[in-house]
Amino acid sequence: MSLIENIKSITKTVSDAGNHELYQKLEEVSKEIYELSLENMQLKEELRILKQKQDENMEKVFKDGAYYFGNEGPYCTNCYDDLGKKIRVHEEDDNMGIIYNTCPKCKFRSIKQKYPCKPVLLDTITF
Repeated sequence: MSLIENIKSITKTVSDAGNHELYQKLEEVSKEIYELSLENMQLKEELRILKQKQDENMEKVFKDGAYYFGNEGPYCTNCYDDLGKKIRVHEEDDNMGIIYNTCPKCKFRSIKQKYPCKPVLLDTITF
């Protein structure tokens, strides 16, 4: 028998015996136990979520201006650090020697890669 079932059984016995004062006290205790049980369930869920986030943070790797979680990524460092949200970034090449990671949500840009830019010779351009 669970604690709540035991309290209910005792409450019924006290009620049948006609002790109304003790019956009311047991009802109050029953309500408190129920509220504590709900709070306990909520705390367990919060703990589960925090452990999950901690596990994710432990496997978090910063590389090329973004976060990677295991094989997943790249994710915006700004959104993850500020909001705790994993927002996948998009790669943008400026055609000037820099590739950026750009977040579609917060528009944060980080340099993913730099590469040598080939110079354009003016005498090869036709007008």
